Amino acid sequence: MRYLMIICIVLWLPDVSVAQIVYVDLDPDVRLAASHMSAMDYFLDMDNDGVDEFWFMHFNVTPPGVSCDVFTAQDGDAEMLVRSMYRPLAIQKFDTVQSTSEQWVCTVSGSNNWAQSLDDEWCGKGDRYLGVRFYRDDEWHYGWVRIEAEADRSAMTLKDYAWESTAGRSILAGVASTTGIIASSQPDEISISQSGHSVSINAGNQVLRHVAVYDMLGSMRLEHDACAGHFVLDLSGLPRGLYLLRAETGSSSRTTRIAL
Repeated sequence: MRYLMIICIVLWLPDVSVAQIVYVDLDPDVRLAASHMSAMDYFLDMDNDGVDEFWFMHFNVTPPGVSCDVFTAQDGDAEMLVRSMYRPLAIQKFDTVQSTSEQWVCTVSGSNNWAQSLDDEWCGKGDRYLGVRFYRDDEWHYGWVRIEAEADRSAMTLKDYAWESTAGRSILAGVASTTGIIASSQPDEISISQSGHSVSINAGNQVLRHVAVYDMLGSMRLEHDACAGHFVLDLSGLPRGLYLLRAETGSSSRTTRIAL
């Protein structure tokens, strides 16, 4: 297992604050594939403090059959994202994990421990991500775990994970760096929303003097000057990846991340 602290410092955007992401590559991958009438499990200590937050188990028992299960290992100090019937929510790369994400649950304190099984949204779908959060120094920290579950549930593989070292700050699933970039000064004056490859920028009564898109190496990929108060940016010409969008008026600016 390799532990790597990745710190991204963006020097070319002076009013943007940057978070620190702790990324761990499980090398080799942790593959849980229990033989018949047995089980295999793996306990995950997200922040390497000697206390496990999550518990992964592969059952191969009849009944109830073969299943890939996920549990929280602490009562009240760790939670995972779930959907209806408390099934773990299968999120995709670049999805945001944050306090307002769907529904959080702790299986230790609930009565639905039996329901924490990876279902058809996971099995046979390739890499999917489990949104997680855990308590550290009396505050929530958000993270993700990358999992691949076989279509027939014959095995589940844990590949890597990451968590945001800044309490309360969101993280993008599958991203090990640059995740913590937050809005710059006076963000309420400029609103930015994304739908696919289209990004809508609204400055209200202000004039958008400059809009620019940068890649993660700091190179400008697109820019527009002297825009109106509302502008729709077409990013369909850019390859898949993470970008920074910076919008400026005469009195404020906002920088946000864009995932394509």
